[in-house]
Amino acid sequence: MKVVASSKELEQEPATNAIDGNPYTIWHSKWSEPNQYPYNLTVDLGKTCTITQLSYLPRQDQDWSENGRILSYNIYTSTDGTNYQKVTSGTWENSKKQQFATFNPVTAKYVKLEVLNRVNGYASAGEIDILGH
Repeated sequence: MKVVASSKELEQEPATNAIDGNPYTIWHSKWSEPNQYPYNLTVDLGKTCTITQLSYLPRQDQDWSENGRILSYNIYTSTDGTNYQKVTSGTWENSKKQQFATFNPVTAKYVKLEVLNRVNGYASAGEIDILGH
């Protein structure tokens, strides 16, 4: 899997931290540019798969742990990385627990998480995973 973000802290909190399997490393949008939403985090699965969920684990660190927590979102999928279809939208609770966006089975190679509302003007994630593939 690969991942790219529309905004990121390059040195300490790049987008790759959201898929590295370590919940204590995080992706964080650029510190110097808050409130530049929507923020996008796009995962390339590497091959076309049938998927049904995106899981989101907010940052788990003690300091600033609420900062950037994703609240409302849209999820889009694509087979070519250019043409995206919205598969679901919703609101997650403001908590540190793992949360899920569930949708009807869809064939996709790319999954985009569009962050619409978040805590303190930033976006962050401890881990993102795509399920059903």
